[in-house]
Amino acid sequence: MSKTLSKKQQREKYKNTAELILKIVGMTALVGSVMVFPGLAYVVKWVEDSLKDNSPKTRRSFKRLQQRGMITLKKEGKKIRLVLTAKGRRQLAEYQLKNLKIKKPGQWDGKWRFVMFDIPELTRYLRNNIRRKLYELGFVPIQKSVFIYPYACKEVVDFMREYYKLGEGQLYIFEGKVLEGETALLKHFKL
Repeated sequence: MSKTLSKKQQREKYKNTAELILKIVGMTALVGSVMVFPGLAYVVKWVEDSLKDNSPKTRRSFKRLQQRGMITLKKEGKKIRLVLTAKGRRQLAEYQLKNLKIKKPGQWDGKWRFVMFDIPELTRYLRNNIRRKLYELGFVPIQKSVFIYPYACKEVVDFMREYYKLGEGQLYIFEGKVLEGETALLKHFKL
């Protein structure tokens, strides 16, 4: 049994290291930096330094990401460029969705955020995924496709809209100050 647990722990460590590598490469690409290195050894060293972990585990994670087609190295003369592939960007987006959180300010601004979605019956799985994520983030349902939350969450809704590739008018966010039944919500959110 300890062998299975050990393998499970190893897989979890690999997932965490792989997620960190994808985040580092993805964030660097978002900032607009071009990662160009004089050789492969520099790429691996850069990843290890970024993770503050000079272990074979990092090298293995890096190589697995390459083998799985998440990152690629492109030669440019004598230099090598590290690139996040479409598959890697998708995996990074999944990690970001999984770790999505809403920052709570020190003081509530008195506004309620209503998130509503209008997604056709044909894509019920999409509706269910959005509903599940809103529950997970702490939203309270008002109806099956209308949720409420007390803190600013536009960035989260925008991310979900982009992640799920929703078109115009499929996911909305509104703000309001007055609400019937507000007392129960204030109690629920401990405001």
